[in-house]
Amino acid sequence: MSCFGCGRKYGLFCKEYGCPNCGYSFCSKCLKRPMPVPRHAGKVHNVCLICYDKLSKLQASADAEKVIDCDALPGILVTKMNLAPPSKSSDGADALFNDSLPVEELPQALVPSSSSSPHSKDHKDHIDENLDSELTKRMQDYKRVDATDDEIRTRLANLTGMPHTKSYDKKDLLLSTDQRNDQEKMRDLLAQFVDEAQLDQNISRQRDDSISDIERRLRALRDTPVDSDACPSRSQMESIADNEEDDETLLQNILKKYVAESRLPEPSESEISPINTESPGNTEELPWCNICNEDADFRCHGCGGELFCTLCYKECHDDDEEYRAHVKEKYSAPPKLKENHF
Repeated sequence: MSCFGCGRKYGLFCKEYGCPNCGYSFCSKCLKRPMPVPRHAGKVHNVCLICYDKLSKLQASADAEKVIDCDALPGILVTKMNLAPPSKSSDGADALFNDSLPVEELPQALVPSSSSSPHSKDHKDHIDENLDSELTKRMQDYKRVDATDDEIRTRLANLTGMPHTKSYDKKDLLLSTDQRNDQEKMRDLLAQFVDEAQLDQNISRQRDDSISDIERRLRALRDTPVDSDACPSRSQMESIADNEEDDETLLQNILKKYVAESRLPEPSESEISPINTESPGNTEELPWCNICNEDADFRCHGCGGELFCTLCYKECHDDDEEYRAHVKEKYSAPPKLKENHF
């Protein structure tokens, strides 16, 4: 046989035990959960997992149904079924009423509401009228509020403590027309130009003053005497600016001269003096291309008489307009070539 829980076979090291609640056979490892068993008069025994779950649920439900009886002795628990039904007599109500109110106030409390004095009714009506009037007044105040965007922004700025600037509607700004006449427009333009010129003068004056102040401080730091005459005055600075303008005009004249020289007509091929292509008597010229060492096909007079093959000449002279104007001639190697490298 084997264990009903884990399936382990019984033997010398695994003995068979029975569950006190369900009676199935288990090994010692499957019976390790202590629980009071009702079959054994509530004694605590080790039961299996299934019986442990069932008994724990029954115990939890029984604990939930148990309540404490106030009339019972301390430590005695009774169930809801054993509680006495509540008495329908008026003794309990009378006792409760007597505990809550004194004897002197009982006649006033027992008087029915219909027999109350008319003064209380008038007082209630007066309160209702006041409430209605206050509500209508508040509603009228709410209706009078103009909830425009500008006012809402103003209120929000006042609440947050931020400065509020009046914002104009974009539509009003776009559709607004200038109501000034020509004379007013001219006067405003002249005033604007005068203000701009004055602003430029103030800025230049401040810049000159700051520069002179910095120079004076530098002289003081260098332990040199500060001389007010040494500081450049406004007239001197204007003369320096005039000299800079003279330099600019001189540079422009030089550029015009170079442009005029570049526009001169180029000399013809007949006017070009023939170049002495004869090699010196000591060493003979090698009939190879100056770039790739292939057999030379052309001699370029514009490149100082250098030798080129056909491919290298095209690559060097076809991409540039100045090189395309070079004069070339067909080159053929001499019949008797004597190479003298040393």
